[in-house]
Amino acid sequence: MTSKPAIKEDPVWTILPSYSMYESTFYGQQNPPEYEESLTGSESLHTNTNSCSTTPTLLLSASATNATSNGSQSTPSLIVADENTRFWRETILDNIHNLRNFTDSDNRILNQLEISIHFTEDVGESGKVPKHVDPSVFEYKQGDYLNGYILLENKSSEPINFEMFYVLFEGNFEVVNTDNTKSTVRIKKFLEMYDFAASWNQSSVDRLLTEESDQFTCQARIDPIDNTALCIQRKSFAPGKKFKRFFTFKIPDKLLDSECNEHNLAGHTELPPTVGVSLKEKKINKGKVAPVNDFSFIDASTSYAVLARIIGRASQIKVDEAENLKTKLINSTGDEFVIMKENVSFIRILQDSNCLTEPQKAVNREASRILYENFVSRIKEKIKIGNLLKKAIELGDDLKAVDISARLAEEEASMGTSDAIKARQLYTRYDDTSKQIYLKKPNLVTLTVPIHKKTFMGGEKVQGTFTISSPATDYLLNYMQPERFRSEADSCEQLWKLQIPLKFTYSPCLGNTSKAPEISKVTTELVVFTMKSEKRPIPVEIHHDSLFKNCAQITKSLKLKDDYDHIVKKPMQEYSKQLYSLVKELGTENFKVEKSLVEDLAAMASAESKYNNLLLRESKVLDSNGKMHDAEKPLKFTLKQTEDGRFSSDITLLVNATKAQKKQFPLKNLSPDYKSFNEFCLVPSFQTCLFSRMYYLRIFVHFSNDEIVEFKLPVTIAKLPLN
Repeated sequence: MTSKPAIKEDPVWTILPSYSMYESTFYGQQNPPEYEESLTGSESLHTNTNSCSTTPTLLLSASATNATSNGSQSTPSLIVADENTRFWRETILDNIHNLRNFTDSDNRILNQLEISIHFTEDVGESGKVPKHVDPSVFEYKQGDYLNGYILLENKSSEPINFEMFYVLFEGNFEVVNTDNTKSTVRIKKFLEMYDFAASWNQSSVDRLLTEESDQFTCQARIDPIDNTALCIQRKSFAPGKKFKRFFTFKIPDKLLDSECNEHNLAGHTELPPTVGVSLKEKKINKGKVAPVNDFSFIDASTSYAVLARIIGRASQIKVDEAENLKTKLINSTGDEFVIMKENVSFIRILQDSNCLTEPQKAVNREASRILYENFVSRIKEKIKIGNLLKKAIELGDDLKAVDISARLAEEEASMGTSDAIKARQLYTRYDDTSKQIYLKKPNLVTLTVPIHKKTFMGGEKVQGTFTISSPATDYLLNYMQPERFRSEADSCEQLWKLQIPLKFTYSPCLGNTSKAPEISKVTTELVVFTMKSEKRPIPVEIHHDSLFKNCAQITKSLKLKDDYDHIVKKPMQEYSKQLYSLVKELGTENFKVEKSLVEDLAAMASAESKYNNLLLRESKVLDSNGKMHDAEKPLKFTLKQTEDGRFSSDITLLVNATKAQKKQFPLKNLSPDYKSFNEFCLVPSFQTCLFSRMYYLRIFVHFSNDEIVEFKLPVTIAKLPLN
């Protein structure tokens, strides 16, 4: 991949982060905008159900119109974006998903309006010949610049009027309807950056540090390179005229803290990588670019894009009133707002990983453990109190029942009115915990299982215990780009090879003289774990302790129950059932449960998990004598007896992730030039409030009697700087 040129200094003025700040800057508001901890357009989960703006003034307008429209189910809910108020543009942006989109329509007027996005290597300037780049062949990271310009052309003989034109860089988590691939179920916008110099303004915005223009006039400037107009006057595209708007975005290092405002988890504000393919990107790139196979959910994705959008009124493009709309945005006269035209260019982002030291990892793990245990303790406490209240009512102990109900009411009142404050009071704060903890990581990871022998009577007798141990290491694999983004210089296969020391120990029971079990084979898998929560944010950070416990288990199949579903999800589902049953039986007046606790429990119980197990082919086993064995072939080596009567053996498992292969039947032999990173993409480990990706190793020790012991070790995939 061609590396992006580094820019030492910002060539443009800092981009305004929100439309509220834009309003206060360019529309004369004297006081700075106030930000509340309520759901906004960038924080809410957009669905196809009714919604309204969070601006207080607009809530009144929306509720008033809803009240008049509830008489008929066929009448859509109305949201009024009154042009006579200051925040009407923000109302439209907050509800953009409810606007009809005429980009691909056969509208006679809009067919004469063209909009295109062009990317350049350097910041665009009038009179300077640009060097164009194709963003689809790059992987971008934090700190990279997205430079370019938008071309807009009215090919008709009449002016085309509009209400808004804006350019933004956005990041979205999207879930689509798998039953109907034409619909989007939910979009969570986690990143939203507007370039107001590129967007239409009634005033002039200086882009470059060297520019000085009159803020209150839009000068009719022309770019001599292609004779395009640099200024759009009076919210109208003049007939037969081509316009150019330069844009520049700098990819941020992190997301805003408000993206995890409810739970204050630092790990949830890291920039997530591009994962999966959004519905719109799939439509745009169909037949052009092959999608990257990154083991995402088929219906979920995180994506980034530069978008240019023109918004107008239905009367301006002469379209009929739509039927069967659930929600409609209108102006003060009842004219519907619509998306006249838009163009989007998707950008692939893979962030450089923030590699923590071992002490930092230990602090994070312990902080997450305390947070999770406090969360579970709070749930158990509520269930216990509910059962006591239920018992008191059954026994007719009215005084005790009233006392318990009063305690619950007092507790709920003490939690405060803000859900964000409730969450921070319910659970130990991450920041406060991390400052107080320093833990030393255990030296070894161990797993001990009993070894049984069948008796003549058909029963089983314990002969001894078998222990697997390995140094406590979080194994690291370097992220490898998909083939179309990768150059030879980016290929470092050595960072995909792991050496895993293992020690096998058999301890016979006292008085037992039986031999140690014979190991026939050692196989390894790399597990790709993906998790999503469609509706509610996950209230904790997930670590490998939540994915496996290395519980003592021996079986003759590979279907073991040491995974996230059995460790976290199923217990949460059971807690949820118990709590729901108590609330239903006792009533919300008697049994009060905090809303934030219920929502967090629902998020943990309903989160979906996905496991992709990759076989690590051509693995090798190096025994204590220095002899190399093929791990896929029978080993048949025995443990050596030690002076204390135990049996042990040390081996080193050599695995090569470049030989990882999807499970399939029948299993195919690998070609000599097979490379797993040419078949699929393992994105860096990451977590957000709604989407996560983690990895770990499954090591299977096979005995000669066909029994199997499973041993797991953590793996992190990170994008490491190679220079």
